[in-house]
Amino acid sequence: MTNISNKEELRKLIAKYVQGKATTEEVAFLKSYYDHFDDKNDGLSVRTEHQKNRLKSQLFNEIQSRIHSTRPQTGMIFRFSRIAAAVLVLIAAAVGYWYFSQTEAVLETITVENQDNLLVVDSAIAQEKHIYLPDGSYVVLEPGSRLEYSREFSKSERVVELDGQAYFDIQHDSLRPFLVHTNEVTTRVLGTAFSISSIDKNKEFTISVTRGKVEVSDETHQLGILHKDDQLILDLVSGEVTKNKMDEEQTTTVEPAVFIMDDMSVAEAIEIVSKRWDCTFDIKDPALKNCRFTTSFVPTDGLGEVVAVIALVIGAEYQIENKVVSLSGDGCD
Repeated sequence: MTNISNKEELRKLIAKYVQGKATTEEVAFLKSYYDHFDDKNDGLSVRTEHQKNRLKSQLFNEIQSRIHSTRPQTGMIFRFSRIAAAVLVLIAAAVGYWYFSQTEAVLETITVENQDNLLVVDSAIAQEKHIYLPDGSYVVLEPGSRLEYSREFSKSERVVELDGQAYFDIQHDSLRPFLVHTNEVTTRVLGTAFSISSIDKNKEFTISVTRGKVEVSDETHQLGILHKDDQLILDLVSGEVTKNKMDEEQTTTVEPAVFIMDDMSVAEAIEIVSKRWDCTFDIKDPALKNCRFTTSFVPTDGLGEVVAVIALVIGAEYQIENKVVSLSGDGCD
């Protein structure tokens, strides 16, 4: 009979399960452990439900790297069984308070708040944040910066407000220009990549374009139209505008290390995934579109990896065939 006396042994057993090497008896033990998880003293009981969920999201990234080679191929139906979904909870139990204490300091420095239908993203003083917006655009928010956008973002307009520094890679949409408000300056784009620095203490606004075309205006008039490799610097005190050509060292394209989907609905995620991987979705149960989740993935992840993550966190089945993704399930609470 399987018996676990400490968390290290439990970690080893979970590793065997993830690798597909666990015996029938060991799998049965894990199921029993999961069924009685609420009775366990796992070191997480003092944490809020929100904190536990964030921890599980972080833990899932570890699991992803361990099961990457065994993930089902395109065209196969994959059902995350109760045991597979329980691995998240089991690892949280196995690692417990120690793991949380290692990650909580990082998690707490990057926050997402709801303020009157606004999503407010703050990046820590020593850490940048990579954000996927609902339209498929992504933003690299530099340390100490802040980004705000509406929950209605992309439905009728694409508008964000920036305080600090960020790199933007914008999805092209001729019907909905992308607007970045910074202090008294507005940057208008259709689809391009650029970086903005607007810090009050520096009294200077700088925009550097690495791809596409950008229009920059203040409250009264146009400051300039920029193309690839153009840079515009505005002195916020004197109003003086300087336009330069960037050299090769200044035109580095930023590729995020991790893409983050913060408090995103499945409907919003579908729009992003469809554009990035040129695929379509068939949602069997419309209720699934309303499920919200937070997760992350890396640029090298393929369509299968990303869909697998989404399916896991919302408890759904998925099938991928000829770039058509089918999702089915009972929806979420």
